[in-house]
Amino acid sequence: MRFETPLLIVVGFALSAGVGALIRPHKTAYAAAPPPLAVEPFDPLPPVIDPEPPTDRQLEKPWREEDVIRAGEAFIWRPSDGLDMWLPSTYSVGEDHPYAVSFKTDNVRIRGDELQLIFNPRDMTGGEIQSHEVFGHGTYTSIFRPSKGKGTVSAFFAYAHKWQGLDTHNEIDFEWFGSRPNEVELNWFRDGQSAAPFHGIVEVDRDMTDGFARYTFVWTPTSIIWLKNGQKIFETRDHLPRGPLGVFASQWTGKERIQSWHGELDVKREVAADVRCISFVPLGETGPSC
Repeated sequence: MRFETPLLIVVGFALSAGVGALIRPHKTAYAAAPPPLAVEPFDPLPPVIDPEPPTDRQLEKPWREEDVIRAGEAFIWRPSDGLDMWLPSTYSVGEDHPYAVSFKTDNVRIRGDELQLIFNPRDMTGGEIQSHEVFGHGTYTSIFRPSKGKGTVSAFFAYAHKWQGLDTHNEIDFEWFGSRPNEVELNWFRDGQSAAPFHGIVEVDRDMTDGFARYTFVWTPTSIIWLKNGQKIFETRDHLPRGPLGVFASQWTGKERIQSWHGELDVKREVAADVRCISFVPLGETGPSC
């Protein structure tokens, strides 16, 4: 499925916090999160770029083939490939939306072997890419470095709503906070309802904005598993999203009413979230992965 350009879609959606009409609904729950999960330190990112991706061997429960969502072919993308498979987002939001940014193409930049997703505090704009195609169950991976901008949110996620062919909001997230750089939030939505307060906030003993790491989620009919550098950090078998889903990466900040969730904005100049690779391997198949 391909998107129209520019993308400007108004969706009626009710957030649990009382937010009204949205352009693209995202978080529904910004209230107190569960305590972070303590995990062991991670090894540095291995130099190998194409390891064998996580496959069925990491999954404990079998599924029926008829329950597997099949959509989209395997791909591996690096910035040197250009932006043909991506649509830089170009939408604005209203006063009722929790986002405090509009998105523009100038904030999506390729610099050498990195894609930069820019937040610019001077005009309050963010950067986001979304795939032209949608994808089903399988392994989603990115080599990603979150932004250091205090009060910003960096994200790698799969998402769908009306313009991806679903009648409700479904999503699987990695989200990082510049104000809390040793935490990553893992959330998911089914039919417009967030998994909060049962989602995971995983705490590590190092600043994730200091370097790149390999972030993966494996989505099946019976579970979602999140991994960092190949190590499982969270798993759920409940409230699983429907699909297929588009692939997104972004950087943004929110209005004051959600700063208790992502931190108060304290950015004076442009800051970037950086991407070196994004890949997808359909469930039960093999192929190159970030």
